[in-house]
Amino acid sequence: MGTAVECDSAGTAGHHVGEAPHRSTLAVLREHGIASAHRARRVNADDFRRFDLVLAMDNANLVDLRAMAPSNATAELALFRSYAPDAPLGAEVPDPWGFPMEHFREVYTLCQTASRGLLQALEGAHDPAQRRFPASTLECAGKRERPRS
Repeated sequence: MGTAVECDSAGTAGHHVGEAPHRSTLAVLREHGIASAHRARRVNADDFRRFDLVLAMDNANLVDLRAMAPSNATAELALFRSYAPDAPLGAEVPDPWGFPMEHFREVYTLCQTASRGLLQALEGAHDPAQRRFPASTLECAGKRERPRS
C-alpha cells in the first residue's frame, strides 16, 4: 500500500479522558496479539482538519460529531461500518459496554471487517484528489463514552 495512514481514537464525550480502554477490550486485543497503550481523549476541533476522514461507530456519535465540527472542517464524516461490504446501509458498531465478553469479541470482528474495507477503499485511491468515500458515509467518529461501574 503506497498510502500513508494515521489512525487515532477519540470520544465525543470526556467521561474517561486519560483512562486505558475497558478491561474486556484489552482482553480481546490480547487474544489477537495486540498490545495497547491507548488513553482516552476527546475529539477536538483540530481533528476535523488534521484527518481526511473521521469515522463514527454509531449514528448518535455521528450527530455529535457534526455538531462539534468547526466551520473550516475538511474531514469527511462517515459511519465506520459503511466500509464493511456485508453491512446494510446505516449499520452501526454496537457498544459492548455492560455486556458479556462475547459482545466485545463480536465488536472486534465487526471492526476488523470494516477496517479491511476501509483499507481497500484507500488502496484504490492513491491520489487524494481522486479518493471517494462511500456515498452512505455521512457522519463521523469514536464511541460514545459511558460511565463505568
